[in-house]
Amino acid sequence: MQVYPFIIKGMPVIRTDTVIRDQHLLDGIAAGDPGAFEQLMMCYVQSIHGLILPIVRTNADAALLTQETFTKVFVNIRQYNPNYSFSSWLYRIAHNHAIDFLRRKKFADQLFVSFESAAQLADLGAQNDSPNPEEVYIKQEKAFILRKIIAGLHAKYRIPLEMRYFKEYTYPEMASELQLPIGTIKVRLCRSRKLLHEMLLKNNITWS
Repeated sequence: MQVYPFIIKGMPVIRTDTVIRDQHLLDGIAAGDPGAFEQLMMCYVQSIHGLILPIVRTNADAALLTQETFTKVFVNIRQYNPNYSFSSWLYRIAHNHAIDFLRRKKFADQLFVSFESAAQLADLGAQNDSPNPEEVYIKQEKAFILRKIIAGLHAKYRIPLEMRYFKEYTYPEMASELQLPIGTIKVRLCRSRKLLHEMLLKNNITWS
């Protein structure tokens, strides 16, 4: 089993060949060398993917999160403290990003369950004179908000969401209709869930 060296506060950096190589590339990034970051990324891309994959369990999600991890590293590279190992800092970012993804995914899945419940509850209320009209109203309002936000997404994210969660298509059915590989569809669903979560938070919308 591969061990990933997370940061231990106060632990000095041992000047191994890897540390020296990383520092050389980091110096290149600081100096504006356009190829230095790409070289650094290539040194770690397989390890980061290997770290993320057991957490998220699908290659499509792991590939997307690996790419996003390096984007975060690039944006925040000035926050790296050279007193610590660069690899430890990188693995920490990747691990936290994967855990955040799972939280967002769980949150989004709960939204879609709530949406389906709202529709079922509304049908029940129409048929049986539900004794909880306030509950029906609240759930319908939340379902309406969710639908409105989804309608505002770019088509390449909105359509897979609607097909998967509202029309209950299987992945092979989606791949056939959209003429896309299943892996691409899963990546788009992952991205759409993230966008949905961000938009709900931006609008201070909670779900229960």
